[in-house]
Amino acid sequence: GQRTVGRVTSALADVTARFSAGGGTSVWFVRDLHWLDEIDGYLEDADARRDVQERGLAEFDAMAAAADRLAARAYDAWADSVFYMGREREAAELFRKPVEIYERLSAADPDDPALVHSTARAYWQLGTTHLSLEEGAEALRLLEKSETLARRNVASEPENQEAARFL
Repeated sequence: GQRTVGRVTSALADVTARFSAGGGTSVWFVRDLHWLDEIDGYLEDADARRDVQERGLAEFDAMAAAADRLAARAYDAWADSVFYMGREREAAELFRKPVEIYERLSAADPDDPALVHSTARAYWQLGTTHLSLEEGAEALRLLEKSETLARRNVASEPENQEAARFL
């Protein structure tokens, strides 16, 4: 019942998070959604239907942060490609998506060092893109945000060489 669903959902979210942390940028997650529909003969009992719907929606909630991290990495990779094709303006718009995603995730978990690092990296990439567009004020604003986060990460993890990368 509920405990099994919780373990499976937790394990799936954990695998997806580890996949993302390891550099993965896409993963398939398939979930049958018939339980959201009012289907004659399926879960006639209103309490049972509500229970199934609540557990199903809890699965999506548990997966949301891991899926968002994957989406941010995918936008990042796409923006890198576009940038190196010489389309800096388009790259800046694409680099903005990981910043938005990481800002939202950071608001929910501000002490996650990996998330702080990813957010610093996203600001750095967007900032250096604005620098290449000769938009100095915006570049400086973004690079300062990156530096602030990187300094915070270095303070909390002084042995982590990667944390200092954006200083």
